[in-house]
This record gives sequence, C-alpha cells and structure tokens, in this order.
Amino acid sequence: MSLLFKKEILPILFLLFSPLMLNAGDTHENNLPTKIRYQIADAHMHYVDFLQNGEGTKNLLEMMKRSGVDHAMINGLAVTKKWDAVDPVQPRYYLSDDSRTYWYSVTDILVAEAVSRLGETDQQKFHPFISGFNPTDRNAIYHIKRMMTMYPDLWEGIGEILTRHDDLTALTYGEQALANHVALDPVYTFAAEHDMPVTIHSDISSVWVKDPIYLHEMEAAVKKHPKTRFIWAHAGMSRRMNIPAIYCHSVSC
Repeated sequence: MSLLFKKEILPILFLLFSPLMLNAGDTHENNLPTKIRYQIADAHMHYVDFLQNGEGTKNLLEMMKRSGVDHAMINGLAVTKKWDAVDPVQPRYYLSDDSRTYWYSVTDILVAEAVSRLGETDQQKFHPFISGFNPTDRNAIYHIKRMMTMYPDLWEGIGEILTRHDDLTALTYGEQALANHVALDPVYTFAAEHDMPVTIHSDISSVWVKDPIYLHEMEAAVKKHPKTRFIWAHAGMSRRMNIPAIYCHSVSC
C-alpha cells in the first residue's frame, strides 16, 4: 500500500511489517521460519500488552533470533485496559469488552528498566522510544524530558503516539487525540532538536467512513514541523478500514 502526497510532506516514512512476515520456505510448529533468508529491523515492537504485561527480554531476544530480526524499535503501550467491577472476566485486549482504557506513563519505566538490565551486546539490538504520555495534555513534553533525565543516553525516539485508532479512540478516557493537537507541537519540536524520530498512529478515517476524512490532521502536523522525522504507523490504515481507492494529492493526479 502506498499513498502519494504533496512534496512538502514527503518526510513521512511509511511502515510497518511484522518481523514474522519473512520470505522463508519452511516453518516449524510455532509458524516461525526454520531458515532465515533475510535479516530485518522491526520498526514497531511493543514490549507489553494492554495490561502492561510482557514475556521478558529473554523470550523477546529468542523470538527475534528465530525470526531474523537484528534490531528493533521498542516501546511500551501508552494506554492500559481497565477491569471494571461489572466484568467477571479480566480483559486481555482492548477489544475484549466495553471497559475503557486510560493513559499509563509507567509503561516507559517498564521498557527502560528491561533494556537497561541487558548486557551491552543485547542492549544495542533495541532502540527505545518514549510513549507513556497523554497526547492531549500540554504537560506531555515534561514527561518526555523527565524520562530523558532519568534514563540519559537510552532513548532514541518518541512514540508510538496514539491518536485516531479504530475503537481504541472511543474506549480511551478524555479528549480526542489528534496528530496536529496543540499539545504535540512542543513534542515534535523537541524531537527535531534532539534528532529523535516520532512514531505516530493516526488513522486517515474511521471504521465507518470510506473517505480519508482525517488525513489532513497528519498533513498539518508534518507541514508545521518539517524538521521532524515522522514514522507513520501503518500508513494511516487499519485492519477494519475500507478505503476504496488510493488517494493522490499531488498535482500530477
């Protein structure tokens, strides 16, 4: 999938593929290739799930080795799922039930502590990103600066920033997050000043609308911050969207 844009927003990088999407012939019982043909870098790895649980760096490194992943961007999850009193079963995923999600800054601590405990060789395989902030809060920049102070020389990027995101948008407490929200302006500026790429999830539409009605939000953010390197998660698409055509905003279309 690709999208064509006006040349002023070309700095966006389009991603992402799973580390398991390899061109390999044979697979074993866990659907992992037995023979690695390509060594790749994973640009979108969450260390924890929606309950902020993970399987640890030992298992993660083993999976990376078996999947042919040499390097990985690693981040937590900016939101966590609430277990409501009326729900008899603990939800494991944000779509498990109708309970809400809320912003969870400790996710950055979990990532930082896990990576910091690794030996130098293994630590170099990971590229930690700061993600545990509410992108509608103008105090978000101070959380980022605090993480930079607490773990100097660790962080290499910012994100995944969650803005428009399928049903997660409706399930998350608080104001609607937007790629061009005023609270993110100092975050983008800080990222540019420190040469830190920014991964952002910003869907171009909703699951009920076929037109890219939110595309302008991402365009506006990139135009306003031309020195910031954006990594646009999933190129603004999702598994539930039905965009009938590839939209072109260039003069030649």
